[in-house]
Amino acid sequence: MTTPFTIDLTITLPDGGRLAKQLLNIYFTDMPVDINESARKLCEAGKAVQAQKFAELTLKRADVWSSKEGSLQVFALFSVSGEDSAFIEKVIAEYMGGFADRLRKASSGYFSHTAALPDISLQPTDWNAKVSG
Repeated sequence: MTTPFTIDLTITLPDGGRLAKQLLNIYFTDMPVDINESARKLCEAGKAVQAQKFAELTLKRADVWSSKEGSLQVFALFSVSGEDSAFIEKVIAEYMGGFADRLRKASSGYFSHTAALPDISLQPTDWNAKVSG
């Protein structure tokens, strides 16, 4: 039986200015796709198993802003259905382990029309996920 959960994901990045904010705002629509891919990897099984452990992921709200400390703060609120919060936390940890690579890939796609990719630090300095249900 699945239970509805919420995920409050907070990510801190070095401040990359306007282009970093622009990249993150564009990337928010791809975020659930990448998180679902992390869940698929961890399930190591068919869609039926994933449907029980991690399903119906929806991005409810997302925002990015510059903090007074000179960093970018990223917030994303998700809803998801699953069996237990421990597996959901594991999915988010898997996702965050490859976050910089995912942003790098997105950056090359979003900014491919420019002569050079913007020089933005994509490695999070900190992140936190609170799963509640």
